[in-house]
Amino acid sequence: YPENDSSTDYFAAATPCYVSSRDGRPTIGAYILNFAFLKATALNEFLYFSTFAHEFTHILGFSNDLFDRYVDQSGKPRGVSNVVTNINIDGQTFTAIKLPEVLSYAKGYFGCDSIQGIPLENDGGEGSAGSHWEKTFLPQEYMNPTVENPGILSGFTMSLLRGTGWYQVSSNAAQNYDWGQNAGCGIFKICPIGSQGYCQESQVGTSVCSSEWYSKGKCSKDLTFSSGCPMKRSQEHTCLMPGVFQASATEYYGPGSRCINYSSGGPKCHAVQCSAGSMQIKVGTSVVNCDPTNQNQVQNVGGASLICPDFRDFCSEFATRCNNDCNAQGLCITGGYCMCYTGWSGPDCSTQVPVDYATITAGGFNGSFLAGISLFLFALTGALLN
Repeated sequence: YPENDSSTDYFAAATPCYVSSRDGRPTIGAYILNFAFLKATALNEFLYFSTFAHEFTHILGFSNDLFDRYVDQSGKPRGVSNVVTNINIDGQTFTAIKLPEVLSYAKGYFGCDSIQGIPLENDGGEGSAGSHWEKTFLPQEYMNPTVENPGILSGFTMSLLRGTGWYQVSSNAAQNYDWGQNAGCGIFKICPIGSQGYCQESQVGTSVCSSEWYSKGKCSKDLTFSSGCPMKRSQEHTCLMPGVFQASATEYYGPGSRCINYSSGGPKCHAVQCSAGSMQIKVGTSVVNCDPTNQNQVQNVGGASLICPDFRDFCSEFATRCNNDCNAQGLCITGGYCMCYTGWSGPDCSTQVPVDYATITAGGFNGSFLAGISLFLFALTGALLN
């Protein structure tokens, strides 16, 4: 149901209301939309899909109120002690998910066989603690406790949904996510190091590219949810959308654009290509070549000092892109498949299709944004469930 409450700062909230007497699965949920902050723009659609999907995922089962209802493959209740455990990391106590589905995924992802659980958020009070991934370790994952721009639907949440025993989760439902991947057992400390997502204390407050290179961001410290660790946090920005953020004649916004750091003047968006052993960054009419030999080094171009990105991290992520980056009109999921937003279709979401909003909203609330959200959630469910 809708609200219009500008005294708060949330977009949406959700909770399961009724569960099945047969297997404990949530069957009815309440979903609240706060129209005070919703803007029917292409940018908001692109950035906040993950926010609305986040709330829907709470209804599906990512909620500590439902942990005791999870079932195993035979339909027998797992019991809370087989779902969560307590772990200590550098003097902090965390409730952690120990579902075998999650542990199996996490051990392969981090490259650590001794993982006992994936920590849940231990700060923020009721509503945040215990029902989200700990932001210190999975900071851009869409089920962490803060709004991301956008959040990433990762294999961690997909494995948890599989572990509920209520769903068969499609193998291609997740997006590419590599924050801390292959970091080993050392990732679980306050503050983790060795991932592109973390920045230096000296960089706090400065503009930097986001960890996924899709947008401009800032190095910031969240004292509430991430133990004060300096992290790269995306701004409300994307390099993929033309005609919104153009700030310099040498910049390019659109498919194939990525954020590139500069030694001064802040990051910029440029068209990029990765090939075997090198990458080409187009800066206006010039092309800068970067490779493993000059990564993280300054290259002068047009009187500016561009910093060549970490070659392996940048190009391994670039290789997972969908056709034309879904034209910023869809979600790029595993296998290079575009899940298009409402009103768009085709392999790269470039074909506009009519949407009958009157039919969609006939039994409820009016407004194209609400109709779009309802289709978002329907699409997410379709991606999650076979």
